[in-house]
Amino acid sequence: YEAACNAGSGQAWVRCSGENPVAALANFARRLLMERIPVVNGAVLHSACVARNGHAYLFAGKSGAGKSTACALSAPALLVADDLVAVRGAGSCAWVWGLPEYDGVADSIRASGPVPIAAIFRLVKAEVPALRRLSAAEAVAGLIALPAGPEGNDLAAASLSALEILTRIAPCYELRFSKDPSFWACIDAEVIPNGMPV
Repeated sequence: YEAACNAGSGQAWVRCSGENPVAALANFARRLLMERIPVVNGAVLHSACVARNGHAYLFAGKSGAGKSTACALSAPALLVADDLVAVRGAGSCAWVWGLPEYDGVADSIRASGPVPIAAIFRLVKAEVPALRRLSAAEAVAGLIALPAGPEGNDLAAASLSALEILTRIAPCYELRFSKDPSFWACIDAEVIPNGMPV
């Protein structure tokens, strides 16, 4: 597909050839948001996310870390995003949005959010579930390797600033887990999203 956007007028066009037009529009919206989110003090993370009781739980990690597995083991939580999320800290709350995705079953575009973030988890595969709170420096260092936004010094600096704010607001943990939902007992014992708006 071909696409263009005029930031001044707010108009965009998408021309498809050989691709489902709804899928092309979803892909264009996703790429456009990935470029704009750092400009508004946000960041795009390679992370999956579920919502439980009105709060978001992000599972961050590189490909193969277990993000989709953690989400699948989180039923009946609602899936916010399976691969990429937009995050932003504002005031005393941090928020997450799922980026637009093409839903091949319904032939539509879906996106979820905003949802207030209860916690962010850097995934580590292990036999026994365990949770370790990360310092702000450890959290930023772990997450800065994961942003999936566009390259460039200005946008990288904006993403770094957004992650520094995010890790001050939202608690970050290293989550050791196996293919078993028992890791939620560790999370529920440690993470209490009291006082966060729903």
